Amino acid sequence: MLTDIDKDTIDWDPNFDETKKEPHMLPSRFPNLLVNGSQGIAVGMATNIAPHNLAEAIEATCYLIDNPDATVDELMQIMPGPDFPTGAIIMGSAGIKQSYETGRGSITVRAKAHVESTKTGRSRLVFTEIPYMVNKGTLQEKIAQLVNDKRIEGISDMRDESNQKGIRLVIELKKGVIPQVVLNNLYKYTSLQTTFGANNLALVNGVPKCLSLREMLQHYIDHQVDVAPRRTRFDLKKAQARAHILEGYLMALDHIDEVISIIRSSQTDSEASSRLIERFGFTPEQTTAILEMKLRRLTGLERDKIQEELDGLRRAIAYYEDLLAHEEKILGVIKDEMREILRAYPQYAEGGEERPAPVWHGVCAAILARTQWGVTDEAVLSAIACHTAGKPGMTRLDKILYLADMTSAERDWPGVEKLRKLEKKNLDAAMLAALKQTNDFVLSQGKPLDPMSKAAYEDILARSGKNER
Repeated sequence: MLTDIDKDTIDWDPNFDETKKEPHMLPSRFPNLLVNGSQGIAVGMATNIAPHNLAEAIEATCYLIDNPDATVDELMQIMPGPDFPTGAIIMGSAGIKQSYETGRGSITVRAKAHVESTKTGRSRLVFTEIPYMVNKGTLQEKIAQLVNDKRIEGISDMRDESNQKGIRLVIELKKGVIPQVVLNNLYKYTSLQTTFGANNLALVNGVPKCLSLREMLQHYIDHQVDVAPRRTRFDLKKAQARAHILEGYLMALDHIDEVISIIRSSQTDSEASSRLIERFGFTPEQTTAILEMKLRRLTGLERDKIQEELDGLRRAIAYYEDLLAHEEKILGVIKDEMREILRAYPQYAEGGEERPAPVWHGVCAAILARTQWGVTDEAVLSAIACHTAGKPGMTRLDKILYLADMTSAERDWPGVEKLRKLEKKNLDAAMLAALKQTNDFVLSQGKPLDPMSKAAYEDILARSGKNER
């Protein structure tokens, strides 16, 4: 955020009482407004920008630099949605796309839960991730109140087993209770499922404006296109000033005896300076440096060091001048600097840790249902296509999970519980394999799984080797 702030990269404004200067904005080597998000309320307006994954935000910015006409759909292939620090699951992408296109949208976030069986034959719900900005203590109080008011039935106990490793909120169920029914009620009546109201309001040249994803990235790029040349001009000026001094040193060393004679015969520093300028054409800066030069710099070894430093500065000056003359090279530097951040934080780079908040599309749930739970293709398509079928208020994913539970009970399939216990890397591999296996069937039916179009589905298959998500 503060890198190179001392290199004249930004403007400075007076503070509230004009006694000091404060930065008009920070240099910021990465799109901080997107990565860390923002929340605030002012007079007549408010902002609520969701946090995003560092690697995805940087790669989306680089993609827009390379493709200035990129669409929101193309950017979403790189940055599919917000990345909330508390994890949880983002349900669907319609709200995300709306917020990316218009600057406003509602994003449904659901706690991550799985079912465990006890030795007594009962089940328990375990929540390991909760929606963003949800207070765990307030959530527990709400659940307890709903149980006492008998609005939610089937819960026998609740305890918080969270520790330094992460969140673990356990809800014990009574014998014979269907876990999915209780889970749906918890999602319905508590903040285990919430809506994040995105409102991407930001100041653009001092004026509040609601920004789309593309506009936010473009404004950041424009900011860096201003910051990078200013830093380069600062470095160029500094290098030129230092090279000028070193050139004076070398000239003085070439005529060291005469220089020493002039200095020894002068009564004051100003007299020595004026005589050196008159005799050798030094500048005032050079004569000041020569008069302050230590005697040890008169050795041959020191002269070689001065020459080596000067050669390096001349190469740097040539590089800075070339950089300022070509805007495309400035853009290349901006991309390199952003990606350097990913090298410093490898957990966010490609192949690092999984983003905390995954986006679950209907297609992912359908593939898992078909391959891991033994649900037939026809049943999967039916569950997704029927908005009103099944239990009232159930989402498409709920229907698939419910269908999987029923199939497991009737036909002795491994079911949800075994799937939940799979390691993430194995689950990802299973999803990728299933995606390829299901391709022919889905396309032959002519019914691409909601919410993706047939073209988007084929595009995912083409990218599957690079990005398993």
